Amino acid sequence: MLFSPALPPLTDPQPGQAALAPFGSYPMTRRQHLARMLMHERPLGRGLLRRAAVSWFQQGPQIVDGTLFGYRVRFYPRDNQTDAYAAICGGFYKRRELRWLRSILSPDASFVDIGANMGFFSLYAARCHTRKILAVEANPVLMARFRETLA
Repeated sequence: MLFSPALPPLTDPQPGQAALAPFGSYPMTRRQHLARMLMHERPLGRGLLRRAAVSWFQQGPQIVDGTLFGYRVRFYPRDNQTDAYAAICGGFYKRRELRWLRSILSPDASFVDIGANMGFFSLYAARCHTRKILAVEANPVLMARFRETLA
C-alpha cells in the first residue's frame, strides 16, 4: 500500500464522504480488457494506435478498477485523459519522464508531485521505493479520487 504523510490512507468514511465500494466492483468490459491487453506495458502503448485504443476504452463504463505500477487503482477514463492513458498504456504513457524519474529516485529521495491529478507520477515514485512522497492536487474531485486510490 502506498503511504504518504501528506495524504494518510483512508480506513473509514470521513464526514461528508461516501463509503468506498470495494476494489473490483467496477470490472472492465471485454472490449476494455482487450484494449488493455494489447497496449498495457507493451510498445504498442506508445505507438500510433494509442489514441484509437484510448478512445475505444473511454466508450466503456465511467469507472473501471485496474492496476497501475502494481497498485490497485480506480480509473475514471471518460472524464480524465490521464486515467484513460494510464489504464491503457501503463508505463509506456509518459515513458521518457518515467525513465528520468527512475534515474533520480531512491529510497532516500523526496518526491513532490504538484498537480498530482490521479497520482500517476506519485504511484511511480512509490514503485521506485521512494519513502517521502508529497502529492498536491487543487481540484477537490481529483483529490478525492487520489485519496480513494491510497485507501
